[in-house]
Amino acid sequence: MRSYGLRDAEDIVQEAYLVLHRRGHEVAEGAERAFLVGTVRRLAFRAKQRAARSVAVADLDVEDAAPSTQARLEGSHERALLDDAMAGVPDDVREVFSLFELDGLTKYEVAAYFGIPVGTAATRRARARRAVLDELRRAVVSRSAPCVAARSRLFVAGRGWYGARGLWPRYVASLPASLREGWSHVPAADWVPLDTAMSLYGASSALDLTEDEEVDVGRHIFGCINGRQVDALVRLREHDPSGTALAVVEHASQLWGNAFEGGDVHVRRAGDRSAELTFRAPMFTFRFFRNCIFGAVSEALASFRHAKVRIQSSTRRSLVLAASV
Repeated sequence: MRSYGLRDAEDIVQEAYLVLHRRGHEVAEGAERAFLVGTVRRLAFRAKQRAARSVAVADLDVEDAAPSTQARLEGSHERALLDDAMAGVPDDVREVFSLFELDGLTKYEVAAYFGIPVGTAATRRARARRAVLDELRRAVVSRSAPCVAARSRLFVAGRGWYGARGLWPRYVASLPASLREGWSHVPAADWVPLDTAMSLYGASSALDLTEDEEVDVGRHIFGCINGRQVDALVRLREHDPSGTALAVVEHASQLWGNAFEGGDVHVRRAGDRSAELTFRAPMFTFRFFRNCIFGAVSEALASFRHAKVRIQSSTRRSLVLAASV
């Protein structure tokens, strides 16, 4: 139970017993333990979401931690990887994996919990393990190979947007002194190291643009960087507008690669007309960058009348967008 990192574990267990007391008549004989464990896990998960919805465990500063929490934080990196992997699988898969691997239930107990044959429970366990392992591999790659560079062309395009609105002098004034001179003459084909890119995005954040303006910057930059690629894709598949729109979404990794080296873009189809895009990079610490990416995806789908994009979730490390066509 305490593996969830919750201080109020006893309260949650007590609440689970109350649920069992109220709903005991619904629980099949032999499934009491499975029902109780599943209830505890769900209550713990909800409590954790409420307590730390936008705080990644891996962001905690170990050096500043109290001695009593040191042991818990030593495994925070591994737990954060598992959290990333579990967040990437469907709810039913997450539940099966949690019951077997985190709560230690047997296949007989899980079968009783779901009211399914024991063989079906074993099959679901194997399937859940494979799904979480695949997501875990992706999470490891994402965290071990963060974004390391950004193409200068991004900032050259942004300079055009700022210049047209008289904001360029303010932007330059917000830059670190080491970047103020000579930045205007950087070739668009160059790559900017991550620390420099973070400073440049920090200067954009310091302009205090409205969210609509930040989205518009992203639209403008995407048009400059990837407009031709999207136009070509649309022309190739103009006979199938909906299919083309999703094809644009599925090219997100390639389009990201035109502007950034490293980071992670994961696309998950959710039917014939919708998809979920998960972006991971250090720059998401800036609201400005999150809105820019939202604007970029919106611009990519601007050619399609019924396409819609919305922000599904956002943290300091990632952004999840839902696109429907």
